Amino acid sequence: IDDPASDVRNTLSLLHTRCLLLERREAEAADSEELELKLERARLTNAFLTTLDDLERYDTNAKQGVPELTNRLITPEWGSGMRLFLAYVTLDKDYGERIRHQMRLMTARGTASIWSPAEVRRGDDIAKVTRAHVQTADVILLLLSPELLASEFYQEYGTLIETLHGEQQLQVMPLCVRSCDYEGHFFESVRIYPEGDRAMEELSVSEAHAAYAELSNVLFDRI
Repeated sequence: IDDPASDVRNTLSLLHTRCLLLERREAEAADSEELELKLERARLTNAFLTTLDDLERYDTNAKQGVPELTNRLITPEWGSGMRLFLAYVTLDKDYGERIRHQMRLMTARGTASIWSPAEVRRGDDIAKVTRAHVQTADVILLLLSPELLASEFYQEYGTLIETLHGEQQLQVMPLCVRSCDYEGHFFESVRIYPEGDRAMEELSVSEAHAAYAELSNVLFDRI
């Protein structure tokens, strides 16, 4: 007799083994292997989340049955729908909140969910939780400013984001909120908002409103 749930649990068991092997490699890896291992963890995390979703079709308590693997991979706390990662520095928090407000209907309807590093809970491993969300996001919205490009976040995850974007596992959407020099950065070749080679801080109220609306429409079309 076919038992789909059992097959899926076997897959989770194999992922658990792969996770253990990956941790051994990470513990012994040279600096030159860091990016390769981060990408492998991203693939493993995505495979785990997909498999866990499959298992929950047969068992609504599936997550309770695989706590060790869940904890090892640090399952990102996304809601339903498109996964949007907001990357900004504290100075630009108001821009981030405006984007959340602009997308409130999508998040309320469950067609999109938003996460930013500001949501890391006290006591959590900030680096691991942030990396897990980078690796499983559908879209990363970079709120560009001089401080973001010089930030620890960008220095730590910029190369990983570039690689995931290049592999088409992730879409990067830059929004220039304050004037900065981004020449030479990987996202220079993609569409940068707002149009007209200006930053959000340079727009009038009506122009800024139109720019947020355009960005929201582009994200809505992606759903």
